[in-house]
Amino acid sequence: TTFDTTALWVSALDLSPDGTELLVGTLTAGWGGPLGGTNWLFDMADLSAPYDLVGNWHDWEETGEGVTDGPRGASWDADGNIYLADFYSNAIFHYAYEEDDDEGGFYEPFTYARTLLDFNDTLGGVVQGSDGAWQNSPHGVVVAPDGHVWINIYGGNGRMEVLANGDTVHYKGIYVLNPETGQHADFSPIEILTFPDGTSDSLTAESASSGGGRGIALAADGHILSSHYKTLYKINYMTGEGVAMYLGESSLTEAAADNNGNVFVSRVAAGVPVVTLDADLNFVGNAIDTVGFINRTIVLTDNGDMLLGSTWEGMGFTHW
Repeated sequence: TTFDTTALWVSALDLSPDGTELLVGTLTAGWGGPLGGTNWLFDMADLSAPYDLVGNWHDWEETGEGVTDGPRGASWDADGNIYLADFYSNAIFHYAYEEDDDEGGFYEPFTYARTLLDFNDTLGGVVQGSDGAWQNSPHGVVVAPDGHVWINIYGGNGRMEVLANGDTVHYKGIYVLNPETGQHADFSPIEILTFPDGTSDSLTAESASSGGGRGIALAADGHILSSHYKTLYKINYMTGEGVAMYLGESSLTEAAADNNGNVFVSRVAAGVPVVTLDADLNFVGNAIDTVGFINRTIVLTDNGDMLLGSTWEGMGFTHW
């Protein structure tokens, strides 16, 4: 799927809570690499072309606020507003819904309301860092059932710790923010996950399997699915404790869940499958045996269809 003659390098796919709208975060790649992007809004009844856009694309509003150049995920809140994670602007923006009666050009039903988190603000007490290597480059955002905003982060390092064995680690935690204050929840940032069987796993830059974020989504039961390099975690949204984890073979995509609790995830590579996991992240089988392009993001529709977003050769997203 492409829009007119402009190739879409899809970096994020997100469905509205009622499943009727699809927000497609895209990077434009006129010179073979990302130049900046747009959040296109599609009607699920007609995926041939977008009917809206969300965000201040390349600051075309000339306000300098909420500039969306590097889409990396979106999530609706209970009031119908949208949070946008932007990789290049290094921020989480909150766009408020309002009716748009403009009869010319694209409708713009969402307007910039505020910046929930500016990762460039390293003095505000929210962004974690050490040795000048602050966490940066959000790679996904999702609103939990209780309204807290969960942020998956790709770049930089958070808190540094010297372990008892003398090793130094740099945590790459998940942020869980109060939407009213923008401050961390009591259990945030999540740096070490403990699981019901008594085991634990740390999100560190030094890990061979976790580390930088690759996307975040909701499971069918409201818990959080957070991808970190080779590992997918399921996290209790009320406590921040681990529910389950799945270890893949290489860098994972964002995960998605269907209404039956099944979870789907792939790898950021061509010629690999999309795998099906159960609600406890146990491997069930392949949903798709071979995806012939580099995939980055997945969503499941209410009827069980799958959409895959790709940054491969500007091909856009595919419908399965």
